[in-house]
Amino acid sequence: MNTETTIIELIDAPTMPAPRRRRTLYRDNDDKMIAGVCSGLGRYFDIHTSLVRVAFVVFTLLGGAGVLAYAVLWFAVDRGPARETDQYNNERNVQ
Repeated sequence: MNTETTIIELIDAPTMPAPRRRRTLYRDNDDKMIAGVCSGLGRYFDIHTSLVRVAFVVFTLLGGAGVLAYAVLWFAVDRGPARETDQYNNERNVQ
């Protein structure tokens, strides 16, 4: 009888939420057109890269804020970690 209460207590016990993965903003090397800013923002906010690119174009056409924001992010945000494919391609080009 004591085990029945412990099973019920275990079922009703609150569960701990899963730990959140820490996200970092970086310029993406894989899916870049100019410097990887839009791709990095897309990965950070978990939205499609094309939407971020369209937003930058719209802000550029509405007064030039898109170009300024892109330039600031280009210099302020670090380049992302090198992927194995990038490392392989770089080694092939050196030889």
